Amino acid sequence: MRSRITKALLASVFVAFAGISASAQNATYTGLDGKRYETSSDRGRVVVLAVGASWLPLSETQAEVLGKVVRNLKGREVAFYFVATDTVGSNEETDASDSELVAFAKKNKIDVTVLRDPRGASTNRAFKVDQLPAFIIIDKQGDMNGRPVTGIQPNRDISPQLTQRIESLL
Repeated sequence: MRSRITKALLASVFVAFAGISASAQNATYTGLDGKRYETSSDRGRVVVLAVGASWLPLSETQAEVLGKVVRNLKGREVAFYFVATDTVGSNEETDASDSELVAFAKKNKIDVTVLRDPRGASTNRAFKVDQLPAFIIIDKQGDMNGRPVTGIQPNRDISPQLTQRIESLL
């Protein structure tokens, strides 16, 4: 009897640890408002990370697509963020101050929370993004849904495909 209880207990511990090891991806960012943001805090909602940079010309096209998708899904259980991979204070061409990022967001009508991720460190660690700009879609359980959407082109509107992919998760 004791052996069966021990086996049952060990099996339940194994299942619990298996669930932990398969835990959802998480990335931590700092918003331009100074607050800390973690993708895991949005569990129960679909999360869309538009990862770009103010110095990257295609981020303007990305901002247009983001705006369309946000309008298409307004009022739905989706959290949208723009993740700027611009560096801070390194005197590189990729530098952008908070005020420059605010100006970039305003100019490009980015009406979502802007987060900082210098050089894309958190994003790369959690989601293995290899090209910018990119859209990362995270399902309600906190797992990345498919591969990041990259290869954005100025003459091609990908908002219908993104909207459809997000809607399939709602």
